[in-house]
Amino acid sequence: MIPERTRPRLRTTVREEPIAQLPEQARISIAFHVDRYLDVVPSPGARGVMLLKEQVSRRPFDKDYDAIPNNAPADWMTRFDTASWALLGAYQRDERVGGAVLVPPGTDAIAREPGVVVLWDLRVSPDHRHDGVGSALFKAATAWAKGKGLSTLQAETQNVNLPACRFYERMGCRLASADANAYPEFPDEIRMVWRKQL
Repeated sequence: MIPERTRPRLRTTVREEPIAQLPEQARISIAFHVDRYLDVVPSPGARGVMLLKEQVSRRPFDKDYDAIPNNAPADWMTRFDTASWALLGAYQRDERVGGAVLVPPGTDAIAREPGVVVLWDLRVSPDHRHDGVGSALFKAATAWAKGKGLSTLQAETQNVNLPACRFYERMGCRLASADANAYPEFPDEIRMVWRKQL
């Protein structure tokens, strides 16, 4: 693999794809290594404001959301009504290097709030991370949502996914909530909900 700083950046094209191609999303690994995480601390004297403090993990580990039972893209078609979902594919030359899944409001229990689209899944091939693919997908997702007349984009991640948290910050999202009790099966993880007004 060419080192990140010397690898030429290729043009990324994003296009909407039929939701029937959702299993293609699983061909792109969403796994990442956890050696740092965010600690969420309420700000003293500032009501409702949370401070994010980066911490070094004492026990680094690898995390793969697709390895969680019933959580891979192919499973979603049997668990949810995906007919109104949107699938965006990111391509460099003819290679699919990333994808994003958007869930519009009024769909199952995922997107219940009027005007809020949920960025349910955003992934970039490990060989193409830091190539601007994630930014291209996020911009395409916001354009898709605006085109539908939606006012807010929401994404969920965990405090152990530091790259995703930093990415959403760079994309102009704000941390809307943090819940340390959201995942009984992963008691050391905090659910972090990010929002961007469109």
